[in-house]
Amino acid sequence: VVLAMGGFQANEEMLTRYLGADLAHSRRLVGSPYSTGDGHLLADAAGAKLVNMDQFHCSQADGNWVPGTAGRPGINQLMSLNNYGIFVNRQGRRFVDESMAGDSVACSIWGQPHHEATLILDESIRAMDPAKVDGYIPQGTVIKANSLKELAQAVGCPYLELERTVEEFNAAVRDGVTLGLDVP
Repeated sequence: VVLAMGGFQANEEMLTRYLGADLAHSRRLVGSPYSTGDGHLLADAAGAKLVNMDQFHCSQADGNWVPGTAGRPGINQLMSLNNYGIFVNRQGRRFVDESMAGDSVACSIWGQPHHEATLILDESIRAMDPAKVDGYIPQGTVIKANSLKELAQAVGCPYLELERTVEEFNAAVRDGVTLGLDVP
């Protein structure tokens, strides 16, 4: 018998047991507060073998988003633009294939230092949908920079590494050899 359950993202004890205290104590709940793993607990009590408990559903959320506030959680407002930019971590390096689904990107971000990433879009992408980018809520979350050096300073990553990452990515796109990158 296979039982498929909803999540347990609102159960801190289960999160700690299966995913670790770091995730359990620092996450922001973006799903239902009723996803407490009741089905898992019932199955466990009946002697079921629980598998894949280290996997979870998660969503991207910007650092300013507060659970229960109006609007969608953070970066989801720009999710349709993910494929047009690059995500970099605190070291200024790409770490994920931006064409992947939202869960995969969000889980990849979770694995980065401080569980943070920056989505970099250039002016041509902002021009595709200026209302979406300029109307991002909360205001001040989208950072406009006139240079990579200015952007690196604003997001707190090393400028030379960010410059190398962007140059490497742009050259690979220009030459049609992105599969040769560390992150395709």
